[in-house]
Amino acid sequence: RRRPRSTGADAAAGGRSLRKAGRGLVSPGGVLGQARQEDDRAAGRIIGKAGRRLVRQAGIRIASGVIRQADAGAKAQARGVQRAGRRGPAMSYANSASRLDPLQWLGLPVLTAVAVTLLFAVPLRIFGLQLPEPVFPMVLAFAWAVIRPSMIAPFVLLALGLLLDLFWGGPVGLWAVALLAAYGLVLAVRATLTGRGAVVMWIWYGAACALAFGVGTLVTVLKTGSIPSPFALFWQVFITLLLYPFAHTLIERFDDADVRFR
Repeated sequence: RRRPRSTGADAAAGGRSLRKAGRGLVSPGGVLGQARQEDDRAAGRIIGKAGRRLVRQAGIRIASGVIRQADAGAKAQARGVQRAGRRGPAMSYANSASRLDPLQWLGLPVLTAVAVTLLFAVPLRIFGLQLPEPVFPMVLAFAWAVIRPSMIAPFVLLALGLLLDLFWGGPVGLWAVALLAAYGLVLAVRATLTGRGAVVMWIWYGAACALAFGVGTLVTVLKTGSIPSPFALFWQVFITLLLYPFAHTLIERFDDADVRFR
C-alpha cells in the first residue's frame, strides 16, 4: 500500500510552480511583458507626434516673424526712398545748377580777367617802372581745364587771346594759339591732377605757362622775324606764375560742381 506525500512537500512544489508561472507572465516574452512593450511604443509614437507638431508650429511662428520683419524693413526703405525722391534730388539739382551756372564759372571770370588787364594797362609808373603785364587769361586756361571739359571754354579762350593780340598790338593769333595750347596740355593731364596738392598744381600751372609763352615766342619769331626781349619775357612769365592762387581759388569753388567730371 502506497504512502501519501507529506503536506509540506506538496506546498513547496506548488510554490515553485507559481513562481515559474509568474516569471513567465512578467518576462519580455510573456503576456505582461508584451503588453508593456506595446504601451511603451504607443507612448513613444504619441510623444513623437506631439514633438513634431510643436516643432512645426514653432518653425511657422519664427518664419512668420522673419517675414513680417523683412516686410516692415522693405516698406520703411521704400518710404525713405520716396522721401529722398521728393526732397533730395530737387535740392541737390538746385545747388548744382547754381554752382554750374555758366555766368559764374565762365562769364564772371572772363569779365574779371578783362577788367584787370585794362587796369594794368594804365600808363602809371611807380618809382619810374611801368606796371607789369601778366597774362590774366592764363588763370582761366588752367582752371577751366581742371574743373571740367567744356565746349564753350576753348572758344572763350580764343576770343580772349584775340582781344589780347589787339590790345597789346602783337601778331594776330599769338595769344589765341598760346592759350589754347596751355588749355590742351592741362586737359590732357587732367586725370593725373585729381587730388593733387597745391605745390604739384602750381608746378603744372608753371608747365602750362612755359608752353604758352614758348608758343607765343615761336609765333612772334615766325611772324615778325625778331626775338622778344629776354628780360621783358622773363618778367612777364614771372608775374604770370604768381597768379596761380587765383586759379586755385577758382578750382576749389567749382571743382566738385559736376560729379560726372571728378
